[in-house]
Amino acid sequence: MLLQVPTGTGKAFIVSSAIHYERSRKSAQQWYSGILFVAHRPEVKMQVSMMLSQYGLSHTVISNRNTGPYGYDSLTVVDVTTVLRFVSKVVHYYEPSMIIIDEVHAVDSSLIDVLRRNYPDARLLGLSATPCSESENPLGRVFGRMLPSWSMKRLIDEGWLRDVDVESISGGTKNVELLWQAYKAYANGKKGIVFANDSHQARRIVDCYKRHGIKSEVISFGDKEEEREWKLNEFDVGMTQVLVCVDFFSDGMRCPDVDFVQLANNTDSLNTYLHQVGCAMHPCNDEEYGGDGSTLELRRLAVLDHAGLSEKFGLPTDERDWTQLFTGESKKKANRKGVTRKKTVKVVEPQPAEYTKWQLRM
Repeated sequence: MLLQVPTGTGKAFIVSSAIHYERSRKSAQQWYSGILFVAHRPEVKMQVSMMLSQYGLSHTVISNRNTGPYGYDSLTVVDVTTVLRFVSKVVHYYEPSMIIIDEVHAVDSSLIDVLRRNYPDARLLGLSATPCSESENPLGRVFGRMLPSWSMKRLIDEGWLRDVDVESISGGTKNVELLWQAYKAYANGKKGIVFANDSHQARRIVDCYKRHGIKSEVISFGDKEEEREWKLNEFDVGMTQVLVCVDFFSDGMRCPDVDFVQLANNTDSLNTYLHQVGCAMHPCNDEEYGGDGSTLELRRLAVLDHAGLSEKFGLPTDERDWTQLFTGESKKKANRKGVTRKKTVKVVEPQPAEYTKWQLRM
């Protein structure tokens, strides 16, 4: 089964609930060896580990140096670059009853096939905010069914997500002075992130912002881990106002509290667009939320769109027919006509149990 959960709406809670449920369900069965959690990138393994620890789930993180037959635990975390080597070494010792794959839209379907062949009795749970594959193989061919979340409108109304104000700015993404002028007009002095096409463009943006007195840094997955942590800490405490990202925060990375997102990357990917904006839509740490009747009015997120992505894909808060995208039907309509342009359209929602009490029946 694939679980569709928008970025910032409590995926960690849902995953922890699924793990607790699976442990209690299988604890009396002798064949149970645990749960395998597959992260879609090596860089997010420690983020996953922190999330699991936050919910009191003991686990082992497998690195390239730790893939022996005794390196696993009842809950084992691997990534896509180590999972096949790990499985080849422990397949005769380790038989998980559940395999959880995070950001499954970004994982090659052939890897999922290998896991299924090695562990045919394991239940497979895929997680994604955007359950549509941009390859030729729709995710509906990999997973039997999809469980969608609440509508975006309901998630915003009940305080799980912040609403957005999108400013579509003409002139393209190459003119860095234009990016600065837009920042000055719509987000002056605020803390936020800029998404760039590549490292060359990112450095030009940082140089421009620094000339105007804005403390900014480039961050990417190409940085050393210690350097990334230093930059994130500087940003988190406010010593850096603007992070210019190259392929960062766009897929599964937890984003610090921000007040604006600037889109200066010319992507053709609906997944990338929704993740870049969605990562910043979660409520800030100083805002109460949860739909319990005491929700404060959340600050709105400013989205400065220089790449025409809101025109190409629709607003980040538009309702999308995820079932159509999941199955791959009408692929030509998926990016444009698979969205509803008006935010006031009445949406017929699925009827799962309460959002904080998912019942995972696979």
